[in-house]
Amino acid sequence: MFDANQQEILVDRTLTTDQLREREPAPGWFVSLIAPPAERHQMPIIAQHRKIGTVFIIEAPQDEVAEVWEDMSALTAIAFVANLAILGMLYLTFGRILVPLTRLAHGLSELEHQNFATRVAEPRIRELAEIVRRFNHLATALGETHDENRRLNQRLINLQDEERRRIALDLHDEFGPCFFGLSASLRLLKAIAASLTHEDHSSAIETLTEQTALMAEIIERMRVANRGILTSLRPMALGHVPLQKVLEILIADLSKLHAGVSISLKAEGLRYTYSEPIDLTVYRCVQESVTNAIRHSTASTITIELHEMEDMQENAKCKTCLRLVVEDSGKGIMDDIQAGFGLAGMKERVNALGGVWSIANRDGYGARVCMILPI
Repeated sequence: MFDANQQEILVDRTLTTDQLREREPAPGWFVSLIAPPAERHQMPIIAQHRKIGTVFIIEAPQDEVAEVWEDMSALTAIAFVANLAILGMLYLTFGRILVPLTRLAHGLSELEHQNFATRVAEPRIRELAEIVRRFNHLATALGETHDENRRLNQRLINLQDEERRRIALDLHDEFGPCFFGLSASLRLLKAIAASLTHEDHSSAIETLTEQTALMAEIIERMRVANRGILTSLRPMALGHVPLQKVLEILIADLSKLHAGVSISLKAEGLRYTYSEPIDLTVYRCVQESVTNAIRHSTASTITIELHEMEDMQENAKCKTCLRLVVEDSGKGIMDDIQAGFGLAGMKERVNALGGVWSIANRDGYGARVCMILPI
């Protein structure tokens, strides 16, 4: 404040308690954001119609800006804590909802891998609990249907094998004695022809000899064909000799038919037999795999491994399994190849016994057939 002579007049600057409280200055960016431009006002002081001085009012909003900054900082802290609390509540709420959904997704994945024994615990949320109950009912129904289909497949295969066994027995019992009788008659005819030495019978003897030789050749061809049919229907040695011996006989026959292919069998610790369905399934899988490797992949080396193993799966009904692996050195499985009846038959046989069957290309070259049967 100044008087009329422009001399400064001291003003009592006594401040209240609130004004004495020191405030933390606001940062520069905040001041420039909200502080108005400083203004200066001049007011004259008039007493008894005479000007005795002038008052200059200069704005200084630093204290108010600092107060606003303090309020803003407090509100920001409160908003931050409130947002954290809201996020925590949302996390707990959605977590409570998403955990059952995650379990349900895991259950669907198990169903995809044909693990129909999987079940999902019911959550407390009523809507999700109803979905989980329907999922468990679906898993139960799928498991029952799968077991029923497996029993039907096994029954169908057993009936098919039984029919083949009956046909094989009929062929063996009917044609076997006939072949034996024909062979005995031929030997008798040969003996009679050898006893005829008179010159007048020379042409008859020659004709008789030629016909008996032709009949012997036909009988031998029929015997070989009959043996092949019997083996294709059902190996006669199956169940009467050890399984490993039956496979060795099969591999020996295949090696004779395909002399340029090396076929080896690695089998250790096998039982005498594993029941007729398992033995026949192993026999057919080996026969079909080797035949496919020779016919379609032009393999020069085929390796067969057969051994028992422990099933490491937690939900396995049987802890001991029979594992068969057939590997070849051919050109492998082409992308455009279509599965034939042989591959489909192997898969159906293995699935009917509750096993696992797969075929894939090996690393590098060749194909690999793997079969695991529960014992």
